Amino acid sequence: MHNRNFRIIIVCLAFILSSLIARADSPLTMDEAIRIGLAQSPSLDAARLESRAGQVEIDREKPVFSPKVTAKAETTLQGPTVTFPRDNSGLDTVQKESFSRVQLRLDQPLYTPGFSAAAKRYHARTMANKWGYLQQVNDAILSIRLAYIQALSAQAMLKVAQEENDLARKHLDLARLMLQSGNVSEEDVKSAESDAARAESGLTQATDGVQLAIANLNRLMGRDPVTPAVLVAPTKLPVIPEDTKDGIQEALSNRPEMRMINEDIAAAKAGITLASSQSLPGLSAQAVVAHQTPSAFVNENYYAASLVIKWDIFDGGKAHADEESAKLQSLRLKALRTETELGIRTETLKSWKDMQDAASRIQSCDKQVAAARAALDIANIRFQQRAATQLEVSSAMLNLIKAETDKNNAIYDLFSAYANWRHATGEDVMQMRGEQTQTGAPMPDKK
Repeated sequence: MHNRNFRIIIVCLAFILSSLIARADSPLTMDEAIRIGLAQSPSLDAARLESRAGQVEIDREKPVFSPKVTAKAETTLQGPTVTFPRDNSGLDTVQKESFSRVQLRLDQPLYTPGFSAAAKRYHARTMANKWGYLQQVNDAILSIRLAYIQALSAQAMLKVAQEENDLARKHLDLARLMLQSGNVSEEDVKSAESDAARAESGLTQATDGVQLAIANLNRLMGRDPVTPAVLVAPTKLPVIPEDTKDGIQEALSNRPEMRMINEDIAAAKAGITLASSQSLPGLSAQAVVAHQTPSAFVNENYYAASLVIKWDIFDGGKAHADEESAKLQSLRLKALRTETELGIRTETLKSWKDMQDAASRIQSCDKQVAAARAALDIANIRFQQRAATQLEVSSAMLNLIKAETDKNNAIYDLFSAYANWRHATGEDVMQMRGEQTQTGAPMPDKK
């Protein structure tokens, strides 16, 4: 029986281990990397906790008409005893040496000046807090996208380095073979060996570059930096919008920064109304029920109900000062909104121009790569015919590697610019909001 249980445990552990290995070796798409990062990133965990703590502070000022109930129990030792003479009845005790009282008090607001404004301010501050968190989410998505693209670029550069190494090795073998036949000199072979050594060093650096890029991606995803990852390269280039008109409008409508500052302005406007109404009278109902030590003048049970009007007729200018402060805060936020809007417009325009520039470079690099590859083929043929020197071959090889490097840089610059475009227009965070809304996650509502 024990052996059977042991075998079952071993099989389960083997299954779990194989699942983990399969998962580690399974392809990791960019969207999957973003989902993992949003779920596991320590920085976003900190942002979520900060947002929740901020909401706790906002909830302290949540306007409610709920009654306030206070219970109070007290016992007092006092003296001396005070008595009161009664006709033909001896003495009654007015003040005893000990007095106990249990009291229950209820305060129910009936009318609070500025309640509607306070409710609007609370709602606006709550929404601003949520948009502040989504701003950090939008930035996190951009960081993961760029890290993923950087890792893909590093992998592409590794392929270029491998090609360079293969070319250098093949040419070195050819040079050594031609040396044996007396068609090249020792100097040509040494030059080919130098090219091969340089290519091998470049291959080592490119390999390290891939490992560091994946480690950085894992860090942003909240995973161990040494976690293996098989990245999925895109099969087609991003589609560049015809102009920036729609993108800028989407950015001004969707960017969390704009939504947050608009809510802050709404909260400030409500604060102006609230400040101007704090000197108006308020109405509340109060009720008291008590059980106490009886005396000649105090009954054992006591109850009372009353209506209370509170009106701060003269507050020393506090209401006026609060109103002026709220107005200045509103003006400050409007100025910040203008600055934020200009920054978003510039950011969107820059990402669009960067996409255009990268696309233009890709077309140019395609021609350069084709020309460089043809030039290398010709140089190799000429070298075999003793019509070209080793220097010409090395130069042609370097030109090809440079052209392929430039092309890879242009391709991934386009993907990086497109990632910046999605961030600038708020496309990423709005897409995430839609997905989380479908799953029932609490997200800010779009007004």
